[in-house]
Amino acid sequence: MAEVIGKDTWENLLTDHLLKPLEMNQTVFASTADIGHIPNFATGYLEDQNKLLPVHHEFMRKYGLLAGSTAVMSTAKDMAKWMNFHLQGGRDEMGQFVLASEYLKEVHTSRMLITSVTSSHELRRPLFPVTSTLNTYTLGLRRGFYRGYERLAHTGSVPGYKAMMSLLPGAQIGVFTAMTGEDTDYIYRSALQNFLLDWSLDLTESWLNTSTMCSYPQPWSRSPVNPTLPRLDPSLKPALNISLFEGTYHNKAYGYLHVRYNESLETLTMSYGWGTWQLFFMPSTTTTTTQDIKHKFYCKALGITTTNLDAIYFLQDSHHSRIIGFRADGLERKLPPIFSKIGLDQGDHDGTSRENLNIYLMLLLCLLIISLN
Repeated sequence: MAEVIGKDTWENLLTDHLLKPLEMNQTVFASTADIGHIPNFATGYLEDQNKLLPVHHEFMRKYGLLAGSTAVMSTAKDMAKWMNFHLQGGRDEMGQFVLASEYLKEVHTSRMLITSVTSSHELRRPLFPVTSTLNTYTLGLRRGFYRGYERLAHTGSVPGYKAMMSLLPGAQIGVFTAMTGEDTDYIYRSALQNFLLDWSLDLTESWLNTSTMCSYPQPWSRSPVNPTLPRLDPSLKPALNISLFEGTYHNKAYGYLHVRYNESLETLTMSYGWGTWQLFFMPSTTTTTTQDIKHKFYCKALGITTTNLDAIYFLQDSHHSRIIGFRADGLERKLPPIFSKIGLDQGDHDGTSRENLNIYLMLLLCLLIISLN
């Protein structure tokens, strides 16, 4: 929408209207920058089977095409300018307005309630020594309170990179942290930000110290369980002929996806856009007879693809003779999309079509609720 109204690319609009006026000259975009030639560029890392794997630069460029939430790459110095812009009511370092204060207030105004937040975003007394909330969303920032101070904050999470920014406008304090690697459930970022906010507020004693920083959220709450990669054995095969799983699958919201047998890997592979995965059959460890459980596959990233997909479940027709689609829990666990296999008779899709219809009705209901808010 911004590109249509502004008649320019999103990157150029952001550069001309914000980055240049604020002299954020070291801030670039993953979608357009030559990442391999950026001085002191931090390489992101992912953990896979107790090994650290670097994030491919080409993955960063492609992932950056998602724009707003993933494309901006900055430095600590430039982020200090960005935080001061918010704290100073839309002014630059010289006190000149880059954005009128009334417009920035609109940006900071709460628009919707965040009803589901992670435990690390929501701390409340008496369970924790302090209350920290981020339970409303503005035009691009989370809003809440920390130790009674109004707080504006947001995290940044892409494969291999994790960041967080917190602003306390009433105290004129801003904190920005960035790291490479993993940070499950924002645990490390949240603890570090809260410690630095206490330090910036000149508190003689923070509720966090060198011991609790490492154990957080313990001793106040249980630590999240880090997901573990299952044992992957390419020799394990489903009872059905492997060729029955091959084909092109489609979902109206997600588009087309292809499943093929790879002779060199001796397993099925899945391609979706520029992403590719090796499919490992996961035999059921339960006594259930549900058909989809019998055809569960784990998706391990290949090539520049960095994200493993936890599970997809292939679906059979009523006669259990053909594969007619699959449920992609690994793409969206709360509302898994159903992909239908292309090239089958219409009658074979009745089951998946009904599930798709239910999903679309739920999505429409969610959109209606959001619009009413």
